[in-house]
Amino acid sequence: MPRQAPFTVLGFSPTIPMVVLGIFVIWIFLASQARLKERGGTPLLDPELLRIPSLAAGLATLGVQQFVIAGIFFVLPLYLQFVLGLDALESGLRILPLSVALLIASFLGAALSSRFSARRLVRVGLTLTIIGVVFCIASIDVHLRSSLFVLAMSITGAGIGLVASQLGNVTQSSVKVTRSNEVGGLQGTAQNLGASLGTALIGAILLSGLNSAFTRTVGANPKVEPQTKVAVEAASRTGVAFVSEAQARDAAEASGLPSSEVDAVVGDYVTAQIDGLKAALAALGVLGLLGFAASRRIQNHPLAGDETDETENEEIVKN
Repeated sequence: MPRQAPFTVLGFSPTIPMVVLGIFVIWIFLASQARLKERGGTPLLDPELLRIPSLAAGLATLGVQQFVIAGIFFVLPLYLQFVLGLDALESGLRILPLSVALLIASFLGAALSSRFSARRLVRVGLTLTIIGVVFCIASIDVHLRSSLFVLAMSITGAGIGLVASQLGNVTQSSVKVTRSNEVGGLQGTAQNLGASLGTALIGAILLSGLNSAFTRTVGANPKVEPQTKVAVEAASRTGVAFVSEAQARDAAEASGLPSSEVDAVVGDYVTAQIDGLKAALAALGVLGLLGFAASRRIQNHPLAGDETDETENEEIVKN
């Protein structure tokens, strides 16, 4: 179950400082590889590859896509299993429309790539993904709005599939075939970075939203005694874990609260869970907009599977 980190950095979750540190490490690595190349050595990664506009745009968009995917698959199982109490199989069936739509859209996107530019298809996919996330926010509550949730999963899956069908071709067509292995490594790195950041940042946003919403709702609840409100506020300083309603009830009863207050506090906790989940999904939608900026330099013309923009791009690498 997700929990707050056991320590803070200057009073904040360590997630953001660790992300900043990671970016700094990447910068050091790229700088060292550039110096190695200047001295005539053989770098693990040629930093000049990242100067190729279409390749850099494809990798950045791929990172954003993986960020959104990881965030979705972090948030939704928590909702389905901890809030609704579904088991793993039932949760998988609820998310199944996303996978089906993703598969169909991937094939459709590949077929459309000869008629429409990769940039257009990617941006249509990003738009569908964001719309799907918005519908997902509207569908989740203490009781699932099933029809709307199925629609949300289908639209989100279609968007992800449409984007995925283009990015491999975008990145690989940016260089000669002889450099495809290097680009493949960069693709894997972009995917892993996006997935890691998506899980870490969205998890931090979810727990932060849960923490603040729980403190706020308990503080405004007239059925909760003042001393209980103080205790909840004190406990929130060390972080509130994301647990099931039954576990929250057990914890409240174990603390010695009377039954009337147990019901009130547990009800506030479930409400706070929904608020935290919606905040995390909203953050995913907003961060998904970064894909539009990232995709700005993707090829704006139809690109066949065996076509490349290698001539101009290889000149960039050489220079």
